[in-house]
This record gives sequence, C-alpha cells and structure tokens, in this order.
Amino acid sequence: MICPEKSCNAEIPDDSFYCDQCGIKILRCQKCNSVGTRNFCSKCGGVMIFTSEDNIQILGASPSVTDEKKSVYNQKIQRNNSIQNEISPSKPTQIIPLNLGVPSLELCNTSDGWKLIAKDGNILGRETGEFVSLLCKIPVISGRHAQVLFKDNKWYITDLHSTNGTFINSKRLSSDTPTEIKDGDLLVLANVSFVAKNT
Repeated sequence: MICPEKSCNAEIPDDSFYCDQCGIKILRCQKCNSVGTRNFCSKCGGVMIFTSEDNIQILGASPSVTDEKKSVYNQKIQRNNSIQNEISPSKPTQIIPLNLGVPSLELCNTSDGWKLIAKDGNILGRETGEFVSLLCKIPVISGRHAQVLFKDNKWYITDLHSTNGTFINSKRLSSDTPTEIKDGDLLVLANVSFVAKNT
C-alpha cells in the first residue's frame, strides 16, 4: 500500500502498523478497512483506529490473516515493547529522523498547498514515478514529465520531452538539459506551480 501521509507517499507492506519511511501511525477504518491518518475515514466517515493483534477481529480481517501474519504481528509488538522498555525515563529521548543525511527537495503546490518530497532521481509524471497517486489527476502533466537530480550539493530538474513544458521562474526549459533549482524558485509543470525548498 501507499503511505496515507500525503507528504511521504512511500510504498509500504499492507500489514504495517507504522510507515517505515516517515514513521506515521497507520490507522484503519472500522467500517471499510481503508487506511488513513485522521480520526475519521475520508471514504465512509467511519472511526479510524490503530491496528494491532488485539483489534484485527474488530476490522473483520481475521479470516484473511494467516498464522504466519499473526506471528509477524506478534514479533513487531514484542520488538516495539522491548525497545520501549530499554528507554529509561530519567534519560532524555532523542528522536532520529529516518533517511538521516539523505537530501530531499520539497515542492510546495502554490494553489492547493499540498507538497511533494522529492529524492535524487525521482520522476515527476502522471503515469510514471513516485508521485503518480497525486499527479495522475492532472491531465496537463505528461506521463513522464520531468526528473529531479541531486549532484554536487545542488538540485537540478530535467524536462523529459513533456507536452506542456517545464518552467523555472517563467523560463521554459530545454528537454534533456538539467537546470539548477535554487531554494525559493518557482517551478511550473505545464500550469501547475510549486515553490522549491531544499530540506
């Protein structure tokens, strides 16, 4: 499944309790079993709960859960409990972000406020790449529109012969030519605008 956290968008195992990329807790709807991160289901309005071995039957998933999956659930719970027991309350807890040291480029959509967190080599496209679930709904963006690259501590974007073009600060880019993206630049895919931010 795809992580329900919009800024993450990572592919994770269907039986995950947490996203192994962004660390967010995976909630499931009691009515329709959809995943999400909010208190109520965006599909049917049902109450979202945190899944665990104890409430698999509440979700109606028990017939499809094999003994092997139950064993994996138990191992995850035991591992989480043992980690929590090792943390001493008298010592401060340090939170270490996942993908520490891996550069990312944050592209914030200027009209609707959603964002893409791009990594080196990611494809931006309606049919191909890591952000298909968001970009597939935008017909002006090409199937393989552009690619972001990180080289020599700088971010670049390359237009991949898109139909409606890729623009940085209103200048249309030539296809197959990596062009630097600086912090605060306005990046436009066809007519969809983003502000670039190095993270």
